[in-house]
Amino acid sequence: SDGRPIVYVRFIDMETGEILATRSTGIEAEKSPKATERAIKPRIAELLTELDLEAIAAARNRANEADLADDERLATMTILDFISWFWSDSGYYILERKDAGRPLSREYVDTSRSYIRTTVKTFPDFSLTTVREARLSIMEAFVRKLRRAGKSRDVIKRNIDAIRTPLNWAQSRGLVEKPFDFKS
Repeated sequence: SDGRPIVYVRFIDMETGEILATRSTGIEAEKSPKATERAIKPRIAELLTELDLEAIAAARNRANEADLADDERLATMTILDFISWFWSDSGYYILERKDAGRPLSREYVDTSRSYIRTTVKTFPDFSLTTVREARLSIMEAFVRKLRRAGKSRDVIKRNIDAIRTPLNWAQSRGLVEKPFDFKS
């Protein structure tokens, strides 16, 4: 706060390269790097006794394993179940947007939910195909079905939007085996 540089140290897992902890030494940097190094070595030794780096690494590994298990759960959901969950109040996307201070409008979410309940759920392939197996040909078949049913371009676009956002989110997380781009 007074403008003097303070030395921070990072503790890095040498196997993964992941930063396990970053701590202030509380020591001001010297003009000479060698002098700074000599001054902070005792503080680093103290920090090493205070921090349980193995426990920190183990906790991170458990969190990563939980994330992988959750990814597997989401990837094996049917497309219909996944997009229904995605637009629910407990879906990660809705929660992430809210937590970031950028919530989606209630109208947008309700419109997406409405199209899922009324149109998307009537397409059998969405109940038979997992997120991992999602592909463009299924989306194209859905659009053909809507066109044959006489749905307007606006209705088709809103239905696709209700599917596109969740599947793009899934693809960005590696949940779809063979990612694809939605056609406009």
